[in-house]
Amino acid sequence: MLLKALANYTNPRLLEEISAPGRLRTFECTWAIEQAIATTYQVQNEMSAVSDCL
Repeated sequence: MLLKALANYTNPRLLEEISAPGRLRTFECTWAIEQAIATTYQVQNEMSAVSDCL
């Protein structure tokens, strides 16, 4: 589910249609989703996947 959300936030068409503050918020959300993915892998003790995410 997180990867699907990440794909939505990194959609280039979405970025074309929003203002500069909206882009900043989108980048913040993208970063938070990427951190959640890395944390999920870390909790599952998948360290190789964590290093790929970081």
